[in-house]
Amino acid sequence: MIQNIYPLFERYRILKKEYLWSLRDCSFGFMQVEYAEYADGFLTGCGISVRPDCIEIAPGLVKHRGFLYLFPEIQQVPYSPSGQFVSLKFRLKKKQVFQDYIDYTAEPFLDSNLERGEDELELCRFKLQPGFRLRDDYKDFQDIETEFDTVNLLHATWGGLGGPTLAPAITRFFARSVLGERAADPYDLQFCSLCLDRPTAVPRLLIEQYVRVKLELDGEPLDNQALFRHLELILRNLRSGGSLRPPGKHRRSREIFVD
Repeated sequence: MIQNIYPLFERYRILKKEYLWSLRDCSFGFMQVEYAEYADGFLTGCGISVRPDCIEIAPGLVKHRGFLYLFPEIQQVPYSPSGQFVSLKFRLKKKQVFQDYIDYTAEPFLDSNLERGEDELELCRFKLQPGFRLRDDYKDFQDIETEFDTVNLLHATWGGLGGPTLAPAITRFFARSVLGERAADPYDLQFCSLCLDRPTAVPRLLIEQYVRVKLELDGEPLDNQALFRHLELILRNLRSGGSLRPPGKHRRSREIFVD
């Protein structure tokens, strides 16, 4: 039998430990069930806003080693020009502090080492030059990958259904760009609706399927940079009316059998 206790907390009633357990199980257990099939990484929220002297990270939800970390408040990370790439990361740790509770900590920090440690997740990276302004407002879709003075989201550790995937900010920017093109077909519009109508990241499988169908690619593995460049090529084709394909890539072979 499955029992769900809903505490009433009436006046003059004794506060029993079972009621507190119920609150704990309801708050943590619900999220654990909802995101059980998601990969480790940023799940929702955690948007980035660049200020003159710091980067603000919006509240959000992160999964690491199966545990869900809730960021209930805006986090601020100071930055300064360095002329080299730095990565904005979160260091996530689980440590036993007292017998009464387990302390799960999440610490944002900037790191010149672009490799991620086993308890680290990357939110973005950038290369800010002295005398220039860091920006997160992109002129067009291709601008997301600009090397200098621009927040780069391509390597962010986002968790999607079934595995890691692209940051939602990338797929949403792509979708808004495609919706402005008259050449977009129903398949484009369906994919754009998927990108814009969900609070979490688009599963990688669906992004890969979309670019393979649009560019008639074989089933080779696609990393984040390859996915981004394929999406950029699709957008260019929609704008120009062309049918360009990635360099060195070939269409799927098609054979017609006549009996």
